[in-house]
Order: sequence, then structure tokens, then C-alpha cells
Amino acid sequence: MKLKCECCGFEQEFEDDIQAFNAGWDCPPQFTGYVCCDLCPGSFVVLGLTYKHKEVHERWDREGRPAEFEPPKI
Repeated sequence: MKLKCECCGFEQEFEDDIQAFNAGWDCPPQFTGYVCCDLCPGSFVVLGLTYKHKEVHERWDREGRPAEFEPPKI
């Protein structure tokens, strides 16, 4: 199965939803219908801090998508 992050557009292929979940993706049926990759700081959206979410993606646009999750500075 191929998943595409609805936030940043990153795509990755997995054998099944369990493999995607174990790789850090939020994907159905493990989570809601919103597909989110392992690096997107979706927690900011849930917490109502969307301006932080936007800042992270603006940095990715300038510097490139990181190879691993970077805890954001609040």
C-alpha cells in the first residue's frame, strides 16, 4: 500500500497498515481518516498551535525534509 501524507505530500510504500503504523505514520484504520507521515508535527494541529505547524513546514521548504523526527521548539 502506498500512503501520501495529507500534510506535506511525502509518499512511502508499505506492505500493510501495521507496517505503516510501526514506521510512525498515522493511518487508517489505526487512526482517523487523516493520513500523516512520521515527521509531520500533526500534534500541533491537535493542540491548536497551527502557527507552529506552519513554521516547521516553512523551514522544511527552505532546508529540506529532515531524515528523522526533530522535536519542535515550543
